[in-house]
Amino acid sequence: QFNDATVLVIGAEGDGLSMSVQQSCDSLVSIPLAGKTPSLNASVAAGMALYEIYRQQWEGRLHLNTLQKAK
Repeated sequence: QFNDATVLVIGAEGDGLSMSVQQSCDSLVSIPLAGKTPSLNASVAAGMALYEIYRQQWEGRLHLNTLQKAK
């Protein structure tokens, strides 16, 4: 669950996160893969993670059309 302030750390493609970075994290998550997909591009994984963080923290509280009306 991403209910509190969250820092997202993305590992390098192929190498992932170093052990020292992993040990500094409160929790680690991964994106399950299915089928013939061996891995995700780091930017794709980041986008998916950011969407899920947004969905859990802001869905129903902040809407894009509200921001557009404020301009």
